[in-house]
Amino acid sequence: MLTRSRMRSDGDSRSPQLWHQAVVRSFNGETKIFRKLDGLPSNFVQCLYLDHNGVLWVGTAGGGLARIKEGKCVPIGQAQGLRDMHICAIAEDTFGFLWASSLGGVMRLKKTELEACADGLKPTIDCLPLGTSDGMPTLQCSGGLQSASCASADGKLWFATRKGLISIDPRASN
Repeated sequence: MLTRSRMRSDGDSRSPQLWHQAVVRSFNGETKIFRKLDGLPSNFVQCLYLDHNGVLWVGTAGGGLARIKEGKCVPIGQAQGLRDMHICAIAEDTFGFLWASSLGGVMRLKKTELEACADGLKPTIDCLPLGTSDGMPTLQCSGGLQSASCASADGKLWFATRKGLISIDPRASN
C-alpha cells in the first residue's frame, strides 16, 4: 500500500483528499474539512495514511502527527513523545506499528499506544527512533509531493531519504 501526499476521491467515502493544505473527509455522507482552525496541528500537510480500520493518520510539517477518526481530529506531538514534528511519510507493518519518516530519521510508533493517547487514555507514547547509527545514510527523509513510503509484499517498509531509498524489516526490530 502506497502512502500518498496528495489523494483524489475515487468515489469511496473512505478516501481522504488533500486539498489546498487541508484534509477533506466524508463521514456518513457529510463532508468535513480539517485545517489548523479545525484541530489539525498544522496547515502544511505532508502525507496521509488510511489504515485498515478507516482511521486517517496525517503527517504534517512542523505540527507532528494527527489522527482523524469518526470526524474528530486529535494531534500527537512532542509533548506526547513524538521525536520529530516534521512527518514526511507514514507506513504500517503487520506487527501493529506505524512507521513515520521525518526530517530527524524514522520513528516506530505502536498503533495501540497512538490510539490510547488520541483517546485520552494514555498521556504519552513510546517512540523508537532510527537514524544514522542504525544504518540510515542521512536523517532527512523526503515527503510532501510524492509517495515517499510503501510496504512491499515481503513485509519490508521502504522510505525515501535525501540520500536515497532505505528499507526497514520490521521483523528485525521486534
